[in-house]
Amino acid sequence: MKKYLYYSLMFVVLAVRNSFADDTNANGWGVATNGVQMAISLQNGGSEIKTNQFVTLLVRIRNVSTNETVYLYRYIFDDTGSDGGVSCRVISPTGKDILPNTDNSLHRGSGADYPVPPRQIYEFEFDLGEFCKFNEVGTYKIIATKKMWMGKYEKFPVVSNPLFVIVNSNN
Repeated sequence: MKKYLYYSLMFVVLAVRNSFADDTNANGWGVATNGVQMAISLQNGGSEIKTNQFVTLLVRIRNVSTNETVYLYRYIFDDTGSDGGVSCRVISPTGKDILPNTDNSLHRGSGADYPVPPRQIYEFEFDLGEFCKFNEVGTYKIIATKKMWMGKYEKFPVVSNPLFVIVNSNN
């Protein structure tokens, strides 16, 4: 009887552990930094696009703290509504970083500070296709970074979950 109880208990522990792990992966949040997490996904959902398709990311910033408001600065470009201030690394199917060092190239124009209160999520779109072409068939890996701050000027980077995008040919 003890043997069955032991195995039953182990099964429950493993099932609960796996469900938490699946939940973390399903939500796609990056690791928390100073109580802030970032997640990126394709704007239209899913994980597949066609070659040379324009890619817009949905960027979500989550403040998991209970008492600290954090801030982000959003750059607004022209009339396109594209948002800067996001740095991305895009790794092609061949392993080449096709969008290196975007820290300076994506930051231009004017913008505004946006607060993210405790336990709130702020989301916006980022037109990655404006800076990067997905013209190679295969799986791309995208990781985004956004500078945040709390208090007066305590800036810190928040890193997203890795997003894997499968590019299929137009045929």
